[in-house]
Parts: sequence; structure tokens; C-alpha cells
Amino acid sequence: MVRITFFIFCILGLAACSKSSGPSSVNGQVIDKTTGKGVPYAQVYVIGASGGTIGGLGNQQSGSATADANGNFSISFNWAGGNNYSVTAQVPLYFQSQTVSTVSLTEGKNNNVKIPMVPEGFVRFNLVNAAPLDTIDEISVGDLNNTKNFSPLYKDTFFIAYGFGNTLTHFSYTIIDNHGVYHQYIDTVFLKALDTVNFTINY
Repeated sequence: MVRITFFIFCILGLAACSKSSGPSSVNGQVIDKTTGKGVPYAQVYVIGASGGTIGGLGNQQSGSATADANGNFSISFNWAGGNNYSVTAQVPLYFQSQTVSTVSLTEGKNNNVKIPMVPEGFVRFNLVNAAPLDTIDEISVGDLNNTKNFSPLYKDTFFIAYGFGNTLTHFSYTIIDNHGVYHQYIDTVFLKALDTVNFTINY
């Protein structure tokens, strides 16, 4: 009987340890993934979820801070037993990606954590109409973020799209003539991180 009682107490003790809670912290730096340099003034968040993957339903913000001019940050938060915790960041002109910018945490002190951020790059498409307007019905540009469809077209139309900076990006565009024939083209453009490049489409 004594052994059984002792065994039960041991099991209950292990269960209590696995559901422990208490003060925890994380400090580190938000960095540009392409350069390794600190990203200034990013908003940094500690996110906690009861089971499952961070990013799903049930997430709760457990702490936040604004990184300094060099991307350094420090956050204290209360670790609740049974939860999963991660730290992530948001800042203009950078993508927030759970597969890139979200870092898992452990209970207690998490020191020198690096949060990598992917910079955006921009392309300014110049649509130059060299032929009479009635020869073109529609043009569409795809495979980049916030890409556009134009119909009807006007001379020297332009728009700006964005994608992953410091990356050679493949994209396609389709021109539909007034006979309903599709003409598709595939091209590439190197997107400079945190900068804008120009690309001209003559039609």
C-alpha cells in the first residue's frame, strides 16, 4: 500500500512539473536575413498557444517590446504550463513569415535570440504602348505580390509590385489582342532589397 501511494505521488509530481508556470524572458536582436544587420525599431511579440502550432487559433500575446536602433530587444513574460511559446517581429518593408521570422522559446531565460526578417524588393512596371490602343485588349502581370490586370490600356501606364528582396524573381505576363489571342511571356527581374527597380513592357 505504501509503495502504491508513493508511486501515485510521483506521477502527480511529474504532471505538476510538466504544467509548471513562472517568469520567463527573451532577449536578442531582429536582423535582416540578407545582410545580418540589425533591423531598427521592429515590433517584437511573444506569442503563446495552448497546444498546437504557433499561428493557429488560440494564440495569445504574452509580451511585447520595440527593438532599439540596432534591432536589440528584451521581453519578460509569464510562462503558463502546457503552452507553446514563440517570439516574432513585424516591421514595415519586411515580410513576416512564421517559417522564417518566428522562433520557438523554452521556459526560463532565452538569450541572444536572432529573429531573421526577409526584406521586400520593389519593381516598377512601365507598360509602354507603342501601337494603336485598339490592338490590345488586356494585359496582366502575375507571380509577384499585388500584381495587376489592365483593361483597357492607356499609353505609358505603370504600377509597382513587390516580392522578396535580393532575389532574382521569375514572373509572367499575358497580352490579349483584339482577336482574343493570348500571348504569354516569361521573364525575370532582380529585386533589390529595400529598393525599386524598373522593368519596361512594350506592347
